[in-house]
Amino acid sequence: MEIAKLILEYLKVLLSSPALFSVIAIFFICRFTEDIKALLLRVAKIKLPGGTEVITTQRSRIAEEEKKALPEKTEISVQGIPPTLTPEQKQTIEQLIRAHIATAYLWEYGT
Repeated sequence: MEIAKLILEYLKVLLSSPALFSVIAIFFICRFTEDIKALLLRVAKIKLPGGTEVITTQRSRIAEEEKKALPEKTEISVQGIPPTLTPEQKQTIEQLIRAHIATAYLWEYGT
């Protein structure tokens, strides 16, 4: 009987809200470490209680962004255009596809 009460007390402690919250918080932090890191890198200024402010300089963010290597620019061949189109139509479609690729490149790398 004493062992059952002891086990019941351990379960009460393990299933209490602070313990469950801690387990969920640890899981969340471990699972989304890279996303949290990216979010914090975008933050420029944080106000903490008591009037304390944490400010990141633009210089440190620029240095971290420069570390990312940009992909090499290569000539893109557009394939899959139907052969039944006129040369003008093919050229127009190729220009549209290249414009979309350039927009995606700018969106991804910002340069």
